[in-house]
Amino acid sequence: MEWTTGAEDFSFFGEKAPSFFFYLGGMPKGGDPLKAPPHHTPDFYIDDSGLDVGVKAFCQLVFDYGKGKR
Repeated sequence: MEWTTGAEDFSFFGEKAPSFFFYLGGMPKGGDPLKAPPHHTPDFYIDDSGLDVGVKAFCQLVFDYGKGKR
């Protein structure tokens, strides 16, 4: 995936504290990303079956970061 900032202002957090931004996909299986409805529209839909993977990934990042700070 190419780097993108979209419309996020997340970089301002990075000026104050170490920061890391990552995407977690939520498209239903078999969906075409080029045809997916955009955010903030009535047709937008997220398949939250991968939410546990996202929580685990985030927790692992935090734990790994903490190990490096000792």
